[in-house]
Amino acid sequence: MERPASIVRFELFYLGYVAIGAIGMVLNWSNYQAMPAIQDANAAIGSWYLPVVMGLGTLIPVLLWYFVARQASSIAKWIVTAFFVLNLIGVVTSVLTASFPNIIAAVLGIAGTAAYAVAVYLLFRPASSSWFTASAEVRA
Repeated sequence: MERPASIVRFELFYLGYVAIGAIGMVLNWSNYQAMPAIQDANAAIGSWYLPVVMGLGTLIPVLLWYFVARQASSIAKWIVTAFFVLNLIGVVTSVLTASFPNIIAAVLGIAGTAAYAVAVYLLFRPASSSWFTASAEVRA
């Protein structure tokens, strides 16, 4: 089955969210390194801790993108949705408590969450539902 337009758009918004997150990681690297928890982990585990955590923080969403947009996995769709809810709670909490490390982090966090919200919305469009249903029927 050909991918519906809503899944193609999901890809654009979701990968945009991932890119915004990666840009935010790079721009705020020194802020992350200065965090006491990161410094404690570096002292206990080694200086590779932060790069590995950040790498996994990028790899997991990329894998989820692949399983949702290319393999039509309903399980991955729900994981993406659950992660969105967690992301939204985190960003709203950061906005309400003014706990972003700087204005760049705030703008990127809000923009990334907005892109993520659109991506998740697109997963629940009728054409997207057909995409996941058709894939499940092929596997059955």
